[in-house]
Amino acid sequence: MQIFFSVTVALLLIFPGPDQLLSNEWDIEGQWHVRKSLEAEGKWVDETDAKFLVVRQNGLQTITRDGQPFSKRKYSIDPSTTPKSLTFDDVENAEIKYGSALGIYEINGNILKVAIASDPKKRATDRPKDFSEDGTKWIYIYERIATGESPKTLEEGLARMEQVLGRYLPDDQLEWRVPTVFEHKTRPNPSEPDILLVFDGLKVVGHPFREPEAFSFDEVWQWQRQVFDLTEDGKKKLTRTQRTHNVTRYSFTLNSGVWFVNGTMLTNGVHHIIGKSTFQGIVKWHTDGFEFVGSTSADRFYAAGGKFILGASHGTIRYTRTGDRLKIKTRFQPHHLAVDSEGNNLTTPDLKRPFGVLFDVEYQSEAVATER
Repeated sequence: MQIFFSVTVALLLIFPGPDQLLSNEWDIEGQWHVRKSLEAEGKWVDETDAKFLVVRQNGLQTITRDGQPFSKRKYSIDPSTTPKSLTFDDVENAEIKYGSALGIYEINGNILKVAIASDPKKRATDRPKDFSEDGTKWIYIYERIATGESPKTLEEGLARMEQVLGRYLPDDQLEWRVPTVFEHKTRPNPSEPDILLVFDGLKVVGHPFREPEAFSFDEVWQWQRQVFDLTEDGKKKLTRTQRTHNVTRYSFTLNSGVWFVNGTMLTNGVHHIIGKSTFQGIVKWHTDGFEFVGSTSADRFYAAGGKFILGASHGTIRYTRTGDRLKIKTRFQPHHLAVDSEGNNLTTPDLKRPFGVLFDVEYQSEAVATER
């Protein structure tokens, strides 16, 4: 994506705050304990002793009880609705078929609330409208299982990041080389045809280093992108080709116990965004890596016919280390731009107005870090 607006210091005030970022729409993923449920006879039941473990990842929900398999189902979410929507479906070859279930969900910090219709005959057709305890729905309360304690100081944060990205050694400089080859099908404008974005590139991730009031690492990305219109008969029509590069410096600061990340464009094929902020968010620490949750500044998104739609993205970037490989998982949802009281576009996303298809891709580095 070719970012060509920047976020000014004043506009940082209207970015989603830490509480909202920590409760972003994809935070339904992860590991959860079932704490209590409202099912039969409209009474809350303490589920702590039942030892249910729920794992949700990439659209698959797996539940175990006392370490033994209990159920496995597919799920999908739509965070743009009010309340947010959650839909369950059976997996193929499942031993027990539950059928589809239309639900709603709500996240408040580390607590997740889910509701579905109590009548099995209505679960596939009637989605609850709220969490009221009126006897027409089952409600479940989950508590997230912590996956990594946050560092308490900049030195601890740098050390944690070095466990993932490696240590910067001036006389022996290494780097992660991450191929970025993928396709993304989307429809930014519902009234126009689908488009296909085809990427072929290479991302180079450096090691973190200390600065006076922060620590940072640099990421270089060189790529080619082709944009195709997709016709109803399955044919592709090339509308644009773009070749470019960028270098982004991600810097990390700690303020009142919250870790913040800022992405600054050091160089880019579009010269006027050099030196500008392109990403603002917070950092979540995991036992196997770290994750950014936040928003980009204003961007232009390709649409059918080679046209553009102005918007900004909100989502996550997660870095994990497995042996001698680095994985980067990126999930971003484009949104229309927020507007001020006079109807003027701001450079931040309106989280209530998403468009297009969720950008969800995972990259993996070459087997080892290689010398520059």
